[in-house]
Amino acid sequence: MFGRSKIVLLLLAFAGFLSCSKEKDYPVIPELQYEGFEEEVNNSGYLTFSFTDGDGDIGLGSADTLPPYNPGSQYYYNIYLPVLKVEHDSVKPLLILNSQTQQYDTAYLSYRIKPIDAVNSNGSLKGKMIVNIDLSIIKPFLPNDSIAFDAYIFDRNLHKSNIIRTPVIKL
Repeated sequence: MFGRSKIVLLLLAFAGFLSCSKEKDYPVIPELQYEGFEEEVNNSGYLTFSFTDGDGDIGLGSADTLPPYNPGSQYYYNIYLPVLKVEHDSVKPLLILNSQTQQYDTAYLSYRIKPIDAVNSNGSLKGKMIVNIDLSIIKPFLPNDSIAFDAYIFDRNLHKSNIIRTPVIKL
């Protein structure tokens, strides 16, 4: 049997081991993991995903408008949500007519994430994001009431994350 003092000593040794453990290193390419989607009655949806980034360079400030972050560049926005239509158990990109090119392009929503400060001493980031989506923008283009989203982000070093996909969402 362990005496009371030995249990306390073991707990203190274990606590010391945990406090000396190294912070986790993540890859410099951001990684996303789908967490959930909630639809509200006011035509809003909330996409939640977790993320990691090893060099902590997620987000753009309001002054970040020079190349490659200039308006019109694919890096002006740093989060993209391609819209997917669901028809007959098949998930395909939702195509809409681009009035400038007269070509059909994949419909997507895009946002700018503000800079996120690293919380780990090694500069890495780990956290969750919630993206508020105005579903009323998408509904007029849908052939039915089922959609899905892909999601990916770019960091300031232009690393593109993995692409995550939501389950089918009934609107």
